[in-house]
Amino acid sequence: MDGALRYAQDHGIMLEVDYPYKGLTREGCRANWGKDIIHINDFVDVPPMSPDQLMRALQNGPVAVAI
Repeated sequence: MDGALRYAQDHGIMLEVDYPYKGLTREGCRANWGKDIIHINDFVDVPPMSPDQLMRALQNGPVAVAI
């Protein structure tokens, strides 16, 4: 997840309507960087079994979870 979040931090995130999933193609990147609408300033990893840190993370924004 960290790699995806770093990419989003560097490039932003677009709506699917502006950058639809096409599966495997040989077209390369077709992103229109002027249409990115979501920007991530920072992210943190919450240590396992740390409910207090998880609650603090929830107060700062969305939380991604891996099981």
